[in-house]
Amino acid sequence: MRSLAVSLCALIAVFIAPTQASGQEGTVRTAFFESLGAVDIYCHAQNESSLLDTVVYDGLLREEGYELRPALATSWKRIDPMTLQFSLRRGVKFHNGGTFDADDIVHIVNWLIDERTKIPNKTRFDWIRGVEKVAEDTVRINLKKQFALDLLLIATRLPIYDAEVHQRLQEKCDYGRLAQVGTGPYKVTSFDVNEGIRVTANNRNSAWRRAGNIQNFHVRPIPDLQTQAAEFKVGNLDFLRLPYYMVPSFKGEKGVDISSAETPEFAYMWVDAAGRSGNKALKNEQVRRAIFLAIDRGEIGRQYFSGTPRALKRMCFEWQFACPTEGTSPAYDPATARSLLAKAGYANGFDLVIYANTSEKHLAEAIGGYLREIGIRPSIQVLAQSVFRLTRRKGVFQFVVDQGTFGGLSHVCYGLRTLVTVHTAGYWGDDDLKALVGEGCETHDPAKQRALFREAYDRINDQALGMTLSSAPATFVSRELKLNPSSVDYGVRLEDIDRK
Repeated sequence: MRSLAVSLCALIAVFIAPTQASGQEGTVRTAFFESLGAVDIYCHAQNESSLLDTVVYDGLLREEGYELRPALATSWKRIDPMTLQFSLRRGVKFHNGGTFDADDIVHIVNWLIDERTKIPNKTRFDWIRGVEKVAEDTVRINLKKQFALDLLLIATRLPIYDAEVHQRLQEKCDYGRLAQVGTGPYKVTSFDVNEGIRVTANNRNSAWRRAGNIQNFHVRPIPDLQTQAAEFKVGNLDFLRLPYYMVPSFKGEKGVDISSAETPEFAYMWVDAAGRSGNKALKNEQVRRAIFLAIDRGEIGRQYFSGTPRALKRMCFEWQFACPTEGTSPAYDPATARSLLAKAGYANGFDLVIYANTSEKHLAEAIGGYLREIGIRPSIQVLAQSVFRLTRRKGVFQFVVDQGTFGGLSHVCYGLRTLVTVHTAGYWGDDDLKALVGEGCETHDPAKQRALFREAYDRINDQALGMTLSSAPATFVSRELKLNPSSVDYGVRLEDIDRK
């Protein structure tokens, strides 16, 4: 382990020093509506912050075009089903000038798997037994059990931090606020919860990944979307990601470009089939099927999403590995829905509470309208995301309308495992479904994965447990920029943005 060239206090001072004013030549400005907790995927994971996390830090590998490519590791191999070995790139420098080596990998992995480390999404690493340094440029990661996504999660969910800086912090989760030291193509030059985050191009490690043509970005925290739109209209922001309902106000506006891309995000709904919430009607498969037949998913997509939304056959995208492409999903058929309710003994309908995040309020209201047409009497509970997650654990959810990426990976295992074991835990009551997903996530046999996950998705459809409403393309407005949207989590990458 190399010696630290400067004290932590001096390092922090460098990172929070004032930089050029917003709007100055060369700086592209945007805004987040989430609070700026930190540039840190481990302690402060947020969908918006992925725009910065992915350019400030590098992993051992990277995913490009659904293929794994070298990053901080130049090569890798599976020594046996439980051991992965990585040969590390030499001469790599952190943003503070420190040299990257095997010690940085060993430190961050050991910290993540330490039982004393309390971070969100720690289950992402529950398959790792340990890590060992073989040489300065070689490490091995040892597994507790076979895991289909081991290399993919290493590529997308294991950014490498400067071990010496991280070790010096009393609170390790302060790393993303006080000293965002990475090796990526952009480095943080200023971090302030009120003023925002500034990053500038860093091509010190350009051998495998370069910054784009835009050298400087400034991300401001603006929690109110209407204020964001107003700031864009008066020229104080250069691009924005907007929800579908705000896009029409920008159509036809001179000098404003609207662009979109299909991301791993989709809107979906699921039902408390186990009756955990106490609503007995939902335990009846005919009732659940009636609910799904009552909803015009095509119209939902057209009315509530921009770009080119589409109804998906399963709760996954066709481009994700092991997402079944065959089969059909329920078509809009309110007459059959009413008939199924009558056969189930609910010809006069029943009361139903729809739960949704604040961002899905409009969707929940639309779903409620469709359900009223077949005699169901819905009420809607809209909750902030943090409250939504806490309430879900209490077992009171009857019917849920939500939107998300389920990890946004190019393989169905992570998203399906999250859906079955976290989001719907206790609400579906199907142990066989859990077993199928668990087995599929623990084999490296592609054919076996496809068969197991197809059976799992078939069970979800056959029992009418959940269904997608629509894909949810990311839509942006911009001026004088080519954003080049893509299928990454946020919908655009900083290094892909260019001037017109």
